[in-house]
Amino acid sequence: MKVKWFVGALVFFMFVNVCGAQLTLIPADTSYDFSHINLILTNQNPYPAEPGKNVNIEVEIQNNGYKNVNDLVVEIYPKEPFTLLPGENKTKTIKRVSGKDSVKTSYNLRVSDSAVSGEYEIEFRFYSDSEYISRKININVQGEPKLILKNLTVFPEKIEPGTEVRILALIKNIGTGTAKMTELKFSSDSGVFIPLLSGGYAYIGDITPGEEKTGVLEITVDSDAEYKNYKAEITATYKDENSETKEQVFTAGIPVKGVVKLNIVSQEINKERGVIRIEVANKGTADAKSLEAKLVLNRMLVGVDYTSQLKSTKKTVFDFPFATGTGYLVINYTEPDLKESGIVKEISVSSVSSDYSYMNVVWVVIVLVVIFVAWKFSKRVKR
Repeated sequence: MKVKWFVGALVFFMFVNVCGAQLTLIPADTSYDFSHINLILTNQNPYPAEPGKNVNIEVEIQNNGYKNVNDLVVEIYPKEPFTLLPGENKTKTIKRVSGKDSVKTSYNLRVSDSAVSGEYEIEFRFYSDSEYISRKININVQGEPKLILKNLTVFPEKIEPGTEVRILALIKNIGTGTAKMTELKFSSDSGVFIPLLSGGYAYIGDITPGEEKTGVLEITVDSDAEYKNYKAEITATYKDENSETKEQVFTAGIPVKGVVKLNIVSQEINKERGVIRIEVANKGTADAKSLEAKLVLNRMLVGVDYTSQLKSTKKTVFDFPFATGTGYLVINYTEPDLKESGIVKEISVSSVSSDYSYMNVVWVVIVLVVIFVAWKFSKRVKR
């Protein structure tokens, strides 16, 4: 009997100890440990977020511990490029998060217009009395590239027909996304500009927001091009961050100016008329207008002559009162862009007229012919 009582007491004592050990595994609700609180982003709409638009985020607050969490204070700390929309509460109180459970909550945010593509952190703080822990999530923002033609430079500055031209196109990305694998193409419907081999294309690669890059294009100008502005297009082809191919077309005016090149071709003296005639040719690619020619010999102004226009590849003559000596011919003219210009050419005028020299040759020929005829006639008479 005593043995049965002892065995029963021992079994009861062991049962109590086992139950007590099991009870200690179940925590009380009076406090909680911050280290068990976790935060994850469960939804973002739209994904990715877009600059200048709203985005809704849903977060899940996880209690990875066994104790229940009551009256949990949650505060969101958005920073650039995010702001809370009006009416949204920065601070929220979660009544209860059971052990090994989670609670979801959401926020509406505004994305800045200037936000560039990338991942941005948003901080959340969880409070208990004066203590808090911080958890962060990442929000994906994807911008849209936007290219502009910031500057166009040509070399040489003065474009002439029949020449090779190098065009430097400065492209800037003023958008919020990266323009990838950017390529430039030069084209013109005028038929005046011809790409020089592969010079009509330029690969400049990726252009990040705010970045500038220069593409070099090489073309030739048709030799028959007239003086005027010709319309040309530079097309930028690139891929956005969704790998979609995009195009932007920039229109530019390419001025073909040409140059005036005046040269003295010949000079003649006509003593009978009492004039010196000087022939001038325009061997350039642009027309000269309002020409004024001054002949200065022996430091004295001999005369002035005018002509309204001298087209390219054409000739004209200037007449001056007869005089001899050395000096220079000054020709002032207006270029196609209305710029005043001029040339100075050295010149020497002798008293021997080219007209008279020509007549002397004619008389010599006549005399020789007469002598030959007389000689032939004398031989026949002797026979």
